[in-house]
Amino acid sequence: MSTPTDEITILGATGWTAAICAEHVAKGFPTNTKWCIAGRSAAKLEALRQDLRAINPDRLEPDTYVSPQLDGEGLDPLVKNTKVLINGIGPYHRHGTPVVEACARDGTHYLDFSTETAWIAQMIRDFH
Repeated sequence: MSTPTDEITILGATGWTAAICAEHVAKGFPTNTKWCIAGRSAAKLEALRQDLRAINPDRLEPDTYVSPQLDGEGLDPLVKNTKVLINGIGPYHRHGTPVVEACARDGTHYLDFSTETAWIAQMIRDFH
C-alpha cells in the first residue's frame, strides 16, 4: 500500500455544506496542509479552487480530482491517495455506500454530514 499524499479530501466539494467545509480548511488549517477537492465537474472544482485561493493566498492550493462516477474505478485512486475523506455527496443512502466501502477497504478515515440514521446503522453493521 502506498502512502497517501493528501491529508484531507473533500468529495462533492462544490455542494453547499462541503464548500463551507473547504472554506474552513482554507481559513483555519495550517498553510502547508496537503489537501484535495473532488467532484464530478472540473469547471465547478476550478471555480471553487479560485474562491479558496482568494480566502487564503498563502496556503497550498488543493489538488482537484474529477470523478464522474461513484464506483470502484472512480473512487479507488482518490481514496488510496488520502488519509481522511470527507464525503459531501448525498443523499447518502443512494450515493454513500460505495464511498464508505472504498474507505473501509483501503483503511482511509471517513466522515460525512449524513443525518440518515438507518443508513448510518447499516454502514456500521456492514463495514465496522
